Amino acid sequence: MLLLAQRDTPVRKNYKNFEMAIGIVHGVQKTFGDTWEATRDANTAMPELESARAKLTLVHAGEAAPSVAAAIKHIDEIINALKRHLDAPPS
Repeated sequence: MLLLAQRDTPVRKNYKNFEMAIGIVHGVQKTFGDTWEATRDANTAMPELESARAKLTLVHAGEAAPSVAAAIKHIDEIINALKRHLDAPPS
């Protein structure tokens, strides 16, 4: 997700909103990855993605906006892919 966002939009280093967005994305990648690997349960993983998306909207400003928008787009793609698995038993 972060690699896709960085590739999609160039951004200046040491920019506060971008650095905060990187922290949010790293956190959701780790938590989501651990949750998904452990449970394969969309109901458990979805709140982490939705929380990260909400946090990213708070730093979606200034020079970081294009990169943050790209990260939000990629999170939305994952959320949409998982929606069909909500309330389904874990595999």
